[in-house]
Parts: sequence; C-alpha cells; structure tokens
Amino acid sequence: MRNEIQNALVGLQRNPKSEDEYEEVGEELEAEEAEGPEDEREESFLRTMAQILHDWSDAHCIKLLKNCHKALPENGKVIVVDSILPVAAETSSYARQAFHVDLCMLVHNPGGKERTEEEFKQLAKAAGFAGGAKPICCVNVVWWILHDWSDDHCIKLLKNCHKALPENGKVIVVDSILPVAAETSSYARQAFHVDLCMLVHNPGGKERTEEEFKQLAKAAGFAGGAKPICCVNGVWVIEIQKWPHYMQTTQ
Repeated sequence: MRNEIQNALVGLQRNPKSEDEYEEVGEELEAEEAEGPEDEREESFLRTMAQILHDWSDAHCIKLLKNCHKALPENGKVIVVDSILPVAAETSSYARQAFHVDLCMLVHNPGGKERTEEEFKQLAKAAGFAGGAKPICCVNVVWWILHDWSDDHCIKLLKNCHKALPENGKVIVVDSILPVAAETSSYARQAFHVDLCMLVHNPGGKERTEEEFKQLAKAAGFAGGAKPICCVNGVWVIEIQKWPHYMQTTQ
C-alpha cells in the first residue's frame, strides 16, 4: 500500500538528491580524517547524523553508512538521531510525531521514510557495522543552541526539556566547551573565537566551561547532571540526564 501511495505522489515529490551529492559524504569524511595533527585525528571516533537517514532510501543509507564505516577508526561509532516507528499502532505523542514525519518523507523524498528498530539494525548490518544498532534513549537534541542564550534563558529552555522528557530521558547538547586554563590548540582557539562571536552578536550568549554546563543542568532540575561524552573535531557531545540512576545503568 505504501508503494502505491508513493507512486501516486511522484508528481508532487521534489527531485531526489543526486549521486554526486551523495558521494561527497564519504569524501568529506575521509578528508576530515586526513586533516590536522595526529592527536586531533584520534578524537574523531564518532559521527553524528541528526535527522539524516530518514531522507534516504535503504540503498542510499547503506551506502552512506559504509562511507562512515570506512572513515571511522576501529573503536568508532555512528550516533543516529532519528525517530523510531512503533511496530504496532500507538497513540502516544512520540508515535504520532513519528508517523507524521514518515508521511512527510513519503511525499517529499522518494525512498525516504522513518524506520523501526529492526530496520535500523538491518541497515547497520548491511553497512558492515558488526556492533549493530542499539537504541540508547529518547532524547531532546540541543545543537549549537545554548551558546546563543544567557544562563537564565538556557535554564528556562532546559526546564521545558525536562518537563517534556520521559523518566529515562536525556538532553544531548552539541556545543564547544571552553578550557578552564588558557590553551593554544586549534580546538581551544576555535572555542574562544566563537565565544567572542557570541559576545558581539548575542547579548548574554557565550561558550561555557564543563562546570558551567553542570550548573545549568542542576538549576534546570536534571538530577543526573551534565556529562561530556566525547569530542568530535573540537565540538563536544554532552549528556544531560534526567535521573542519575539511568546514567549509571547505561554506562
């Protein structure tokens, strides 16, 4: 039935992404691994794809993931931020959102769709990821957002996230972390440069130290605190956990 609907909507769909555009994904990943000093390359063990795979067909997703697999070191991983379709019909707000986005993909992107947990596992297996695919948690992702705002605004935003998340929920913040002491590494210079940009353009906006992120999480009611997980090309992935015992059980 889904294929019949898709065929009927071909005239409404925008042009699919070209093969040349798609090939650039792998080339960019390999180029990143070749840049910078060796100690900086070693940190690039993670690739994050937020709301990407649902734009593509299974064949294109496998090709993209194969390029990621090729670019990553042995201990590397890909973090996919996407909806997971329920296997059975559900009426929860998260399920309704997933089904709604699935229909949007059906209309706008030939082959694009939301996927079930099993379908994500099949993609990972086909792309050569022996570790498979494992859903970790239901999250709100805050990507280059907090540095735009003052502490008061950030606390208000995080409180809204806390209210919306389930008990085992977490917020993933993708942002720079300012060093406590002066540093001259390229990543530190990048963080200080962006901090100055925030100072000029956004009243109250700034880059923050690890301790400042922890203070924001605590003030917003996140008992699990804020924990930097990994650094990717100078940008940190920070988990802000709703309850501490969930963070302990997932480590």
